[in-house]
Amino acid sequence: MAKVTKEHGFTLVDALISLVVLASTSLVIQLVIQTNRHIKPMTLSTCANWYLFVAELESHKHQFELQDVANQRLFLVNRANHKKYSLCENHTIYLRGEKGGYLPVLTDYEQHSLQMQQLDNKRVLVSAKTTDGKRHYAKVCFLQKKRQRVVGSHFTNEHFDQHHSY
Repeated sequence: MAKVTKEHGFTLVDALISLVVLASTSLVIQLVIQTNRHIKPMTLSTCANWYLFVAELESHKHQFELQDVANQRLFLVNRANHKKYSLCENHTIYLRGEKGGYLPVLTDYEQHSLQMQQLDNKRVLVSAKTTDGKRHYAKVCFLQKKRQRVVGSHFTNEHFDQHHSY
């Protein structure tokens, strides 16, 4: 008498279910790829980035005081913590601390287009060409440098708000 063994394998129903799962997964992957090709990352306009750059330099949280403009670099001192910074460019415009570290402040500009001209002891004309081909200009106004005056037999520091002229 021959012994009948039950063989293990996929049934027709198992095969159909696996095909449905495979087809669904393929469809979802295809939709994700097509969606990613059509969606552009949300970015600010170059004009908005330029104004954010200027606002960062004039920000009261930094309290920057102008020290010097030389070799297309801007040298600043943070009046609150007395740290020194320089505005530099190398693929991006950034603030670099004298002890290291940096803060990118403008990234979408054409390299080597940054120009700076000192106007007086607290204002600098800054311009750069952004990636859309437009040249932007700003007169950046920093805090007035402290002046010392004699009171009696000692010196006292005077400083002025950046929005008042004396």
